[in-house]
Amino acid sequence: MKTYVMAGALTIMALLLVAGNASAAVVSFDENGHGSWDGASLTWGIGFPPDTPTDPNTLYYNLGPFIPGDMGVTSGDVMVMEADGSISDLLRFEDDGTRVYVYSDRDYDHGVPELADVGIPHVWLNILNVPEEGTEDGWNGITYTPTDGQPGYLYGGEEPIPVTYCFTSDVPEPATLSLLAVGGLAALIRRRK
Repeated sequence: MKTYVMAGALTIMALLLVAGNASAAVVSFDENGHGSWDGASLTWGIGFPPDTPTDPNTLYYNLGPFIPGDMGVTSGDVMVMEADGSISDLLRFEDDGTRVYVYSDRDYDHGVPELADVGIPHVWLNILNVPEEGTEDGWNGITYTPTDGQPGYLYGGEEPIPVTYCFTSDVPEPATLSLLAVGGLAALIRRRK
């Protein structure tokens, strides 16, 4: 439940940021099988990633149904970087553009691991480092809009469709989450005025 609330708050913030472009898409997802594309649920699964076919335990989200037939998704790795320079998560957009795989460092400090807590694999080419936002004891993740050639960018078609990815790595307790969402929305409203 906590993840759904955070994903909803992130989606609202991302929609406010891209409100000037009506054709922009917002993709929200996390380490535990909760995801949406402009509010419609993303299907997910646990499967064999293309680079390590011996590991059947990797979380993925299916982007294919939302991508127009004349468009593709740039493949590559988005590395979510901690303040100390370590990698906390890796988002891998696969070559055929239908899936994004989610890898997270193994976190044994918080009880039951998330679905993506399988460790960080070797990295592909086309790597983009994105600094993690938030705090270690609260919400953290990234909000990222790729440009031409970066992992996750939609290319082809008559007109590019900008996509903003909102990835949630960790979610705080509900009380902290409510304060974060209200504070974030208030800051956006003040900035827009």
